[in-house]
Amino acid sequence: MRMNFRYLIWIAIGAMFLASCASFKPQAKDDVFFTVPLQSHTPEYELYLIGDGGGAPMGESTILFDHLKKEFSLASAKSSAVWLGDNIYPVGVPPKDSPEWPLAKHRLLAQLQTLDNYKGGIYFMPGNHDWYTYGLEGIKRQEYFIEEYLVNLANKETSDFFYPSQGCGDIKVVELDKERVLLIFDSQWFISKVDKYDFSHCEISDRQSFEKRLNEIVKSYSDKTVIFASHHPIYTYGQHGGKTSKGNHFFPLRQINPKLWIPFPIAGTAVGIGRTRVTEQDVKHVANKYYQQVVKEAMDQTPKAIYASGHEHCLQLINRDDRYYVVSGSASKKEAVGMGEGSLFAYAQHGYCKISFYSNQDPRIEFFALDEKKRAIVPVFSGSLDF
Repeated sequence: MRMNFRYLIWIAIGAMFLASCASFKPQAKDDVFFTVPLQSHTPEYELYLIGDGGGAPMGESTILFDHLKKEFSLASAKSSAVWLGDNIYPVGVPPKDSPEWPLAKHRLLAQLQTLDNYKGGIYFMPGNHDWYTYGLEGIKRQEYFIEEYLVNLANKETSDFFYPSQGCGDIKVVELDKERVLLIFDSQWFISKVDKYDFSHCEISDRQSFEKRLNEIVKSYSDKTVIFASHHPIYTYGQHGGKTSKGNHFFPLRQINPKLWIPFPIAGTAVGIGRTRVTEQDVKHVANKYYQQVVKEAMDQTPKAIYASGHEHCLQLINRDDRYYVVSGSASKKEAVGMGEGSLFAYAQHGYCKISFYSNQDPRIEFFALDEKKRAIVPVFSGSLDF
């Protein structure tokens, strides 16, 4: 009887390990890549989704940023680049007299300089790291820095590039064209304890007002394709969703310090699964689940809904309940990712996503990622968003 009990325990541990395991290799449903041929005509609108770009090495650009600068210089004015938060690692923008300022400045400039010759719309938003340490003041400093740089570009007719402004919970509505609308909001503002700051100057100053306003907006655009853009994912199968690499399962302390090669295989598996309920940055935390509920209820009001996020350092495409969820959070970092319910594609590599919209056709989605051998950004997946 004792042997049977031990056997069952090991089976349970093995099941937990397999269910929560992630990989750095590209993965796709039925192993199908490049599922849709290139369109022969020009798209009506293109949307670039880039997340978690705030980790450029001091004094250097990156292969991805160099690629984006070329891509943006050729892009049409009928396009937008949406930067999905975590524009600064490891914490927000410090004061200029701080020893951390030179690195923060460089990391922002590395992203901004990709846009020097870009004709399309530009939208930055904060992520959780942008709020860390310096809070609301750090957010305001980042907004000022980004907008001061971009307003000096010759082809820009606006001075607003960072949303929501002044750290508010407001929702930015961008009518991309007659058929598509982009909604930008700050998920970290919603998930974290927003009552520590004074938001009396904002249109939306609490979660209840946000929920009401989001539903009002979506109802008014229910006949269009609505792209919801924020930092935190609704669905994810990376570390924020409870999956992690085999190395982290066996050596969990390396997530704290890469030099801690101390094996804790059972504890590593348990930590990977249990952490999603402990930190608000993970999908199973109560505050995060409340956020998900509010957004999903709004998405249910329109038949053509796409949710774009960063936060998870990988590339993912997920289809749940006839809604598409894009994770594009690997502009400067990468972490292992797995497949789960609704997964169509997943890859733990530096990259970004592009969605092309056509008249009377389903949108085409493409993921581009670093080929380390070629030291170049290459297409790794394409497909149709079948509404």
